[in-house]
Amino acid sequence: MAEVTLSKAVRNTLLNLQSTAEAMGKTQERLATGLRVNSALDNPTNYFTAQSLNARSSDLGNLLDSVSNAIQTVQAADNGIKAITKLVETAQSTARQALQDKSNTSITTATGAAVTGATDKATAEATTLAAAGFAANDTIEVVSTNATTGVSST
Repeated sequence: MAEVTLSKAVRNTLLNLQSTAEAMGKTQERLATGLRVNSALDNPTNYFTAQSLNARSSDLGNLLDSVSNAIQTVQAADNGIKAITKLVETAQSTARQALQDKSNTSITTATGAAVTGATDKATAEATTLAAAGFAANDTIEVVSTNATTGVSST
């Protein structure tokens, strides 16, 4: 078999083409992955530094998500507190109106008469008797006769 003899210039050119092809392959890999260092074989120090920075970035992203969830929870709680506060203020307002507006108060007496404007049962009874023409110190005598037996009670 015949041997191929290469001159020194041809051998240098062939080595340059091989190194250029290797550099092109490395550049294409970097462009495809977007990473400057793709494996520990390329540059071990930079590779492991990049791996730890990627892990830290992922942890920070998870923390940011947790903080966002916490903010949403606090905002929902704040909205609930505001709604409860508004409800309590409305109830207080209604109660104050009821206390100030006694003209619409109606109390039913023992005889079934409704007295408007009275604040308690005794006032309602006194108002009913005054309307019937009785004064504060008048004496009332009630006589009841049973229709069947004819017995009277005073």
